[in-house]
Amino acid sequence: MPPGHGEDGVASFLEAIGTTGPVTEFTPLAYAGNDQGDVIVFIRYAFTVTATGRHATMNMHHYWKLRDGKACYVRNVRAAAGCTVRLGGHTYRATGPELVAWADDKALIASAFNPVLRAGFRILGIRQIMRLHAELTD
Repeated sequence: MPPGHGEDGVASFLEAIGTTGPVTEFTPLAYAGNDQGDVIVFIRYAFTVTATGRHATMNMHHYWKLRDGKACYVRNVRAAAGCTVRLGGHTYRATGPELVAWADDKALIASAFNPVLRAGFRILGIRQIMRLHAELTD
């Protein structure tokens, strides 16, 4: 998927996410806002990847700036430190989250995210990812 811009680019990116697999939970847990149009929400999000059957659950924080009835800025953060991940039959506890800029480690980002996701990053203006260190727990 090539990079896109504007409403068509966002629509294409969201369609690609939707075809990855079904969302099994999207539960807003808490909201906050102000009179200037700033809104933050804490969300429990889960999905299953159709291609692998693997299931993922995470907490996310979303922040929006609304101006003239439209979102002019969006940022989301996944709550990662202390989460557990099950890979290859083993359970790992995530530790030491750190933000990595796209420009600082292109090889890592290319190895971790497929071309569709990387194109989505460009469409949405994502310039950093969170790298987690992990400890085997079993």
